[in-house]
Order: sequence, then structure tokens, then C-alpha cells
Amino acid sequence: SRAGVSVSTVSRVLNNKGNVDNVLRKKVMDVVKSTGFRPSNAAVSFRKGMDSIGVIANMDDETSVKVLKGVLQVFSQRGVWFRFVSCNDPGELSFDKVLITGDMPTPMQIQAQKKVYAGTWCADGVSVCPNYYHSAFMVGEHLYSKGARNFILITGEIKKYKHARFYAGFLKAMYVKKIDEYSVFHGEVSAKFGFETTKKLPLIPDAIICSDDVLALGAIKALESEGINALHKTIIAGCGNSLILSTNYSFVTVETFAENIGIKAAEILLNDLYESDSPETILMPTKVIDHLD
Repeated sequence: SRAGVSVSTVSRVLNNKGNVDNVLRKKVMDVVKSTGFRPSNAAVSFRKGMDSIGVIANMDDETSVKVLKGVLQVFSQRGVWFRFVSCNDPGELSFDKVLITGDMPTPMQIQAQKKVYAGTWCADGVSVCPNYYHSAFMVGEHLYSKGARNFILITGEIKKYKHARFYAGFLKAMYVKKIDEYSVFHGEVSAKFGFETTKKLPLIPDAIICSDDVLALGAIKALESEGINALHKTIIAGCGNSLILSTNYSFVTVETFAENIGIKAAEILLNDLYESDSPETILMPTKVIDHLD
């Protein structure tokens, strides 16, 4: 803190790695000498010749936490040292390699030679994501097999990768099954939006498909407020197999196997065959989970 720089900058100066301005480098070294500073493992990160690794996670997102569990499993097995950074951490973020789990609530400036995104997608690195397109398609087919013939889709903004792919998969299912009776609503991924959208429907459909379990929870609450018969008449489907739907309600969801995504992403981060200058998207399998009575 005396030098007024981040831990990652101290690490790069001490290891003589990365692009650090000469004036800043001298400032750091002067403080090190004047204070007798002995860097901790977090500051040095790795001895010379080894990569500094950062993990940035959105701890407010349940799926991101599940992904992180898989990442930590691999790092623990391989004895990997890393620096954990909250997505709300201020200051400069610079690593040799960085793994990002889940969507970040605010844009972040991250410098790294290699970036791997786990559970989300970005164009400047390797992305390991659930196959949301196929997930929505499978849900549509599954609900059709249950007798649904008119559908509502409630999804997040399609500028987000997850919701754009889920929306496309839903449209494909409607096309294949020759379903003309459907409507789509885009908005905030929240129980409130799921609730309000469902409450405003002029007619209760056979099925309400949501691109996230949070939206599905709102839809369930809205139908519940209309009476138990309404809840039994309509099939609710979400995505994520989240704890928030661990209720006595009947519903369908998609298991994204988030922990496996974290394992795969961590293995890719440590594998030098995958390079950031060759962006790649790796789609992981999902499964429809039927909790209908």
C-alpha cells in the first residue's frame, strides 16, 4: 500500500515479469528496500518462471459458485497457487492467466496473456459454457411430449450470450414442432420480472419456459397467487437446477453440471495447447430434469 499499487503489480516487479513502467518499478523497489518488505505468497504469486494465476468469481450468482467449486477441485489436486479476486475488487487486475466464472455485474479491466471464461462467454478467450441452445430445444420438445401446445418464453436480455442462445433454441423447437401459439418476453433476470410478466398474461398457457430458474420462481409465485388450479394447469420450466426451486412445486429445469464446467475450464487454463489468440467456445452437455408430479 505504501507504493500505491496492486498486489499483482508488486508480483510482476519482484518476478521481473510483465509490462511495468520503469518509474513505477523503481517506486515499488524503493518501498521494498526502505521497509524491509518480505513478500507473501499472494504478492509473489509464483517463483520466477511460473505463471501467476487469478480467479475472478461472481459470488452472488449460484451457478458461478458451483463452477468455482469445480475449479478449486482441479487446483487443489495439482497444487496450483492462485489469487482469488471478487468481481467487485477495485484496482488493477493483471495476471499471466486468469479464469472468470459467471457474468460480471460490472465491466472489468483485466490484463492477462490467457483468459478462460467458465459458465459464460466472451470473445477474447476460451469459453466453456452449457449448451443453452440445445437445452431450450430439449425443454420445448419435452413439454410438447407432455401435451403443451401453446407456450410463453420469459428470458433475459438477448444481448447476453446465455439468453440469446436459449431464445434461439426455443424458436427452433417451436419451428420443428410446428407451434404457432407462442409469445416471448425479454427483461431483467429476476423473480420480480418472472412474476409480473406471468401476472399480466391474458390467458394461462400450457407451458411457461424461462431461461433461468430465478425467472421460473417468479412465474410459479404468480400462478400460485391465481390459485392452485392455475399452477396445476401450466408446466413451468427453468434453467440451472437451482436451489431456489427446491420446493414442493412441480416444475421442469435444466441441469447445467456447473461443477463439471469449472473442472473443464481449470484444465484448459493449465493446458498450454489452448491459446487466447485462438478464441474457442466449448459447449458442455446439459440434461432436462423433470420434477413434475
